Amino acid sequence: MKIAVLGGGSVRTPLLLRSLFLAEELGLEEVALYDTDSAKLKLMGRVIARLEEAYRPRTRVSFAESPEGALRGADYIFSSFRPGGDDARVLDERVPLSLGELGQETVGPGGFSMALRSVPPSLAYAELAARTCPQAWYVNFTNPSGIISQALLSSSPNPRVVGICDAPVAIMRIAAALYGARPEEAELSYFGLNHLGWAYSLRIRGEERLRDLAVARAREFAEAEPLYRSLVGHMRETGLVPNEYLLFYLHSADIVAKLLAGGETRGEFVRRRNAELLAGLAEPSADPVERYEQYLQSREDGYMAKESGAAREPKKVSLFHKDGGMGYDDVAIMVIKALAGIERTVLPVNVRNGSFCPWLEKEDVIEVSCEIGPEGMRPIGRAPELPGRLVELVRGVKAYERDLARAAAAGDRALAAKALAENPLVGAGKAARLFDAILAAQGEALAYLR
Repeated sequence: MKIAVLGGGSVRTPLLLRSLFLAEELGLEEVALYDTDSAKLKLMGRVIARLEEAYRPRTRVSFAESPEGALRGADYIFSSFRPGGDDARVLDERVPLSLGELGQETVGPGGFSMALRSVPPSLAYAELAARTCPQAWYVNFTNPSGIISQALLSSSPNPRVVGICDAPVAIMRIAAALYGARPEEAELSYFGLNHLGWAYSLRIRGEERLRDLAVARAREFAEAEPLYRSLVGHMRETGLVPNEYLLFYLHSADIVAKLLAGGETRGEFVRRRNAELLAGLAEPSADPVERYEQYLQSREDGYMAKESGAAREPKKVSLFHKDGGMGYDDVAIMVIKALAGIERTVLPVNVRNGSFCPWLEKEDVIEVSCEIGPEGMRPIGRAPELPGRLVELVRGVKAYERDLARAAAAGDRALAAKALAENPLVGAGKAARLFDAILAAQGEALAYLR
């Protein structure tokens, strides 16, 4: 088995490789890393070399000089890259904030500009993969994952696409811990869109626990993940556990006020820490593992602290010790194991709606609990009943995602502007000014829009 990683210079790559090295049942022969930033990939290679020394895997890690070289012979493609790098992310957040609007990486106008940069190269990679390794599955983690997956499944020649995100399984992990269970003893039924969905069933050791969790233990759940502190009322009212990103839809004005109060945005924090990490790795005498673990610790401790108004409880981070959590790397490997026929699984992933939800289009990409096996992904059951206001919210966001994916694939400027106006976090009255500001700031990156 060969896995190609597009965006192999990512700071997350060592964590992915660690999990792949531990998953010996995959029989993985090669992981090919490719990144447009070869200098960054080389620096991350210092950390990767230490991983190889520690784990002595049977897997060979190669550094490809071209995407063709990485993709050739691949059975699975893992996509996780950011066109424009950290500087572009800072613009995604700062440009809307300069106009008093939400600046966030994946939702609202920030997610809009990120999607416009990310869709074209994602489609180009998928088309290259269809020619180079047509049997391969394209596992997408490039953000905004739902919009990228929508574009890939609508406009690329490769039907073997699945989008992944670790936010839904975080619900399962936190809930299992509250009930004294292991994550694998929890079964989650989940439905919505990427970064806008709800757990509507949660079974712990076979016993339904969702309503107890959402109503009686909502406060405990929120103590484990600070982003939920402002969502406790929603949980108790609906009896559902939402994706943490619902915070941005329900409390956008409060978050904008916090972000405008001063200091770094999340993107500015990440850019600074990434630059410090790479500078440290460039020092020949520096211990790459020590620098990398310090970096991971700062990222973990500061995760959306300003947006939530609280910091997470500190926990020790180690490159050589997995804490039993379920990150994006674990989700990716569970999906690959299932597709390879090693171990069937049920996970929330991004796939076509089909007949699962009757009030969305069949070709819409949704995030839903699926049974995953060698034949692919199958959504389980039928869509749950949601309160009317949530149905309308999902419909509005899906209309935005659908048109944005089409606009980015076709380079259609007018359709992109229409999509931004459809976003519930923007609205028609603010869209034109935001659209012009985003295009001006992003410059050449969005010059393909005609």
